[in-house]
Amino acid sequence: MTTTPHYKPGDVANGHVLTQDGQWVPLAGSAPQPPNPYEASPRDPRPEPKNGLAVAALIIGVVGLVLGLIPLTGWLAIMAGFTAVVLGFVAWQRKRKGRATAGKTALSGVVSGALAIVMGVVGMVMFFNVVDDVSDDLDDITDEPEVVTVTEGEAFTYDGFQADAGWKIQEDEFGTPTITSFRVTNVDHEDALEGDDAEAPMFTIRLYRGDENVGEITATGNEIAAGQSTKMESYSTTEGGWTGFDTIKVDEMF
Repeated sequence: MTTTPHYKPGDVANGHVLTQDGQWVPLAGSAPQPPNPYEASPRDPRPEPKNGLAVAALIIGVVGLVLGLIPLTGWLAIMAGFTAVVLGFVAWQRKRKGRATAGKTALSGVVSGALAIVMGVVGMVMFFNVVDDVSDDLDDITDEPEVVTVTEGEAFTYDGFQADAGWKIQEDEFGTPTITSFRVTNVDHEDALEGDDAEAPMFTIRLYRGDENVGEITATGNEIAAGQSTKMESYSTTEGGWTGFDTIKVDEMF
């Protein structure tokens, strides 16, 4: 049988002294006592790993890939890609520090985000190229060349083509007007200068007596690139009444 010791005020045990009111208080300057191995000590729980950033990076990266497939939403794909890369990198750092476990998910988010950025940039370039091409086509349709008044036999430039001097308007065997010695050079046509398809010159030569249009001549040539020349062939359906004209105007064919 174990005998329980009895203490009275002033007694000292384990670096503590018993007070008059029965409380044990530590002695001044006493060294801390080692913990009792038989006493239960609280266990510090380790924090649970947090993988939310890695999952978010992967989801946003996949969304960015989908947006990158649509040229019009390329800028959204770029934004989503950057976000996925940043979140994935932060999640990967948390994995290295032991505060997360989804390392592969974080890496997948970084990769998908980077691909989304590339696809977004390519899509935006394609979109702006298409817009630029459409704008050029609309300009070609809406920007009609101005009518040019010319003098018979003198050189002139119209719609990017320069006519050589020496051309003449004469009457053919059917009594209709025609143009002889008519040759043009492609001097600055935009499509030809950019290396696209060659362009064919097509003019309508209108003859006026005062304000009256007394005859028309259509002149066409072969397709030529910048710097090349072609002989113009002309024909007219005007029969009689066109002689005595005093003004010549060059207009587009259609």
